[in-house]
Amino acid sequence: VHRLMLLDKPRTEWYMKTISSLNLSHKSVLDVGAGSGILSLSAASAGAKHVHAVEAAPLVGRALAQTFKTNKVDGSVHATKVEDLELDEKVLTRTTGNAAYLAFLFAIDRILHLSARST
Repeated sequence: VHRLMLLDKPRTEWYMKTISSLNLSHKSVLDVGAGSGILSLSAASAGAKHVHAVEAAPLVGRALAQTFKTNKVDGSVHATKVEDLELDEKVLTRTTGNAAYLAFLFAIDRILHLSARST
């Protein structure tokens, strides 16, 4: 599934175009199921003050951190696991594909708790 999502260029381009059309300055974004980090990077490029890239797979999370460092956005974008996430602000959320299903199964209580805290 992940390979298919990575190779789905029209889908990724649509997300990137949509994100770039938003005014994200002074906003924080929660990218659940961040995967390759491309949409987190898009949010940072669109001016988001913070991007929380949530990824459950430890190997992918470490790769995300390196991707953000390489792209010089590691000050505003950070990779984390949902159980380690602390939010003291309202966030815009993006959850798609596999992440939506997995979040529902494994992390919905934590996400709802964070969501309730940010309202």
